[in-house]
Amino acid sequence: MVGLFDTHCHLVDGLYKKEWSPEDLIKESFSQGVNRLMTVSCSYEETSNLVEIATRYPEVYASLGVHPNNAKRIMSSDELNQWYLLTEHSSTAAIGECGLDYHYDGFDKDLQKKVFIQQIEFAISQKLPLIIHCRDAFDDLFKILEHFEGKIAGVIHCFSGTLKQARKAISLGFKLGFGGIITFANAGELREIVTSIPVSSILLETDSPYLSPVPYRGTVNRPSKVKIVANKVASLRKLSLQDVTSITTANAFELFTKCR
Repeated sequence: MVGLFDTHCHLVDGLYKKEWSPEDLIKESFSQGVNRLMTVSCSYEETSNLVEIATRYPEVYASLGVHPNNAKRIMSSDELNQWYLLTEHSSTAAIGECGLDYHYDGFDKDLQKKVFIQQIEFAISQKLPLIIHCRDAFDDLFKILEHFEGKIAGVIHCFSGTLKQARKAISLGFKLGFGGIITFANAGELREIVTSIPVSSILLETDSPYLSPVPYRGTVNRPSKVKIVANKVASLRKLSLQDVTSITTANAFELFTKCR
């Protein structure tokens, strides 16, 4: 039977501290029918550790990325060479999370763009999809993606835009990741997007340890809770849980070809 795929989690995040090790999180997920995990890096320093974890667990994959809030400089040639070595592992399946975030004061818009473009170009060179973070920056995001249209595909994780922006992203070859936010009381517009876009464009995620779904909102999230997200999508789309599992996992395999 096809299992669920959490396409975006952070297995080494400090919020887990000593209570949950990566191994604990992985084992719990498997026990709940989640048999694929994408552990995503937010900084250059995380990448080697994530690949090492993914290498030990055949059902876990790693993504190499620098989050826009951590975009302090472009990567050096030595750092890029290290990434080239890491992409040789079969468990390295994507580049990200990378992108643009204009939400907080003090961001450097030009530097974020440069770091993002550097990662896009690296992903193209390695024929890997992108995992994109975008917050309050869709206009600039689409301008950049249009420049690379036809050369790169990926997912806009934790999608937070409008229906019009969702359709634009899909037209550029991107899928959309949905997590616990779709269970929040104030997320009606997001639920409308889930019901309006092609089901072939939907990926499931937790973004754990963040954004726990209702009724666990405010607690530390875990990859196993992607099943709650799947149930919500099933309810919204009037599909069975198994149908949503099969469809969204197939969508993930289509994008993350190393995970098949």
